[in-house]
Amino acid sequence: EIFDAQLNCADGHPVAVVINYQMLASSAALGWLLRQKWDVLVMDEGHKLKSPGGKWSRAAQRIAQTAKRRLALTGTPMPHSPPDLYAQFRALDPGVFGTSVARYRQRFYQMGGFEGREILGFRDQATEAEHTRRFADSAFICTTTDVLDLPDAMDLPHAHVELEGKARRIYDDLHEDFIADVGAGTVTAANALSRLLREQQVTSGHLPVGEGAEARVERISRAKADVLADVLDDLPAD
Repeated sequence: EIFDAQLNCADGHPVAVVINYQMLASSAALGWLLRQKWDVLVMDEGHKLKSPGGKWSRAAQRIAQTAKRRLALTGTPMPHSPPDLYAQFRALDPGVFGTSVARYRQRFYQMGGFEGREILGFRDQATEAEHTRRFADSAFICTTTDVLDLPDAMDLPHAHVELEGKARRIYDDLHEDFIADVGAGTVTAANALSRLLREQQVTSGHLPVGEGAEARVERISRAKADVLADVLDDLPAD
């Protein structure tokens, strides 16, 4: 509703909508984005779309189909290896490598390992490189010498992480009553210090349940782990 109100007030003038990738996980936001007819879709930090099965990547592919033009910006198009390019090209131009990651992998790589999902070697590296090179010929590359007014580096905190419903209820129970039920076990906190420890364990996703021979650690949340995985995925392989 907020987006629609903003567009209705545009009076025919060009409109630019800027969102972060996290919003693509919202069905409401994604539904609104898919109902628009975009002149151009700009995907900043395009390498964040490199996971073919990721929510952001799949959403970007769908939005790209509504856009007349598509542009990806990234300083690290291949953070780990050439297959990182597939999902980015899927959004930019599905005609390059297609829309089936399984067919892409079978065509260009030797697959094996667990459930046949591990890349063991190249099958047709020359053709893959030629497809990439032909597409990249139209790319614009900007070097640091082209940009003389870069601001100083800044350390920014990551977005606020919302706990899932179950984990949030457990956290609230501990915070209010020093006691919480987790599955078939009960978690207690005898004093403020132990309560603080338990609350930190909840937000980290793992919680000790039961005592003695019945003691175990139960996984109750992936919220922080998923955010951490996104951060680690952007780092170089070494």
